[in-house]
Amino acid sequence: SAELSKELRSGPAVVDFHCASCFKKALGKPLAVVLLRAETAPIWDRLEGRGYEKRKIQQNVECEIFGTVAEEVHECWAGKVPIVEVQSSTNEELESNIKQITELILEKSSAA
Repeated sequence: SAELSKELRSGPAVVDFHCASCFKKALGKPLAVVLLRAETAPIWDRLEGRGYEKRKIQQNVECEIFGTVAEEVHECWAGKVPIVEVQSSTNEELESNIKQITELILEKSSAA
């Protein structure tokens, strides 16, 4: 946490968390929260390709189906910071997301 705090003080950064409550209040309020969503088949294929165990893949797919992370993001950040929800199932969507997140960082950091 100390290392992350140091990095965040140096300027805008993208911090990748798998749960909204993992972002410690001591780190300060983020400029925005980007929620990546995906179809379940690409999630399964990605995790299987990374060698995840079947049960762990099932857990991740179930979380997406039930919107577990999305719900947590909204509980933690709604009304506090912008929440941007994007699809991340294909390589084209990934490229589009990188552009959108970069633009968001530039916009929010210049306004801060």
